[in-house]
Amino acid sequence: KKLVLNAITKGQTPQEDAAKFRKVRLANPKIKATLVDVPGALEIMLSTGFALEEHDGESVLVFPPDNVGPDWLPSAMKQLDRLATG
Repeated sequence: KKLVLNAITKGQTPQEDAAKFRKVRLANPKIKATLVDVPGALEIMLSTGFALEEHDGESVLVFPPDNVGPDWLPSAMKQLDRLATG
């Protein structure tokens, strides 16, 4: 959830460092454990607007600049918040 929120908010600002919020290294051990190794998690990320690319010989997810994701994303994020807070 945090990766998607960062990509559609912090990753869309005009600041020079915004690009780091749109790129997720799949080799990162924490990302691998919580995203790559979880069945269906990568597919969810792709459905929110991330694209799977190769950068410098490693697989990364990239959220395109000026992309806000699919129309259903804000509603889904709100529902996740409601479920998480009970």
